[in-house]
Amino acid sequence: MAGMSEGSQSLTAGASNRLNGPTAALNPPTTSASSGGAPTDPQASPPRSSALYTPTFPPAHDDFPAANDPLEAIVNRPRNPPPEAYNASRTVVTLPLQWAIGVIGVDQFREEETINRRILRSSSEVRQRGVAAGVPVDVLAWLVGAPATETVELSAEVFKGENKDGNTDDSQGVA
Repeated sequence: MAGMSEGSQSLTAGASNRLNGPTAALNPPTTSASSGGAPTDPQASPPRSSALYTPTFPPAHDDFPAANDPLEAIVNRPRNPPPEAYNASRTVVTLPLQWAIGVIGVDQFREEETINRRILRSSSEVRQRGVAAGVPVDVLAWLVGAPATETVELSAEVFKGENKDGNTDDSQGVA
């Protein structure tokens, strides 16, 4: 910035940082030897390594499964989707995989690279005995990779039947 005083240069730099957002003010342009001393992009992300960026899983909550939960307690959770999973007319339930992982347990899942998502481990008790214990067939099929989607939409009819207390309830999920 030839011909500008030092004070003008800092004002110009400050205005530039305000235009580029709050991180630009905190991270002024730097130089690198590989770029011949030219400024590098402060917004550029460093190369990512899978060892440094582990996947995030659902946060622990009151119903978060413990490693020693009995199968009946574990399968009761995916049988009873939360009210917000239902559409406005209460006929379709949309389940995200992260919810399922959270209510069943992270330790029950593994990464399946061919479909690029997590599925129930073959050693999982939920996978081996889930249908017999009451997990809807369509839910279990999705949890083992068919369909290979992060969310699944199912008819609310799939979840009618036994409620959390073990009683028959044909209006489960209806407000």
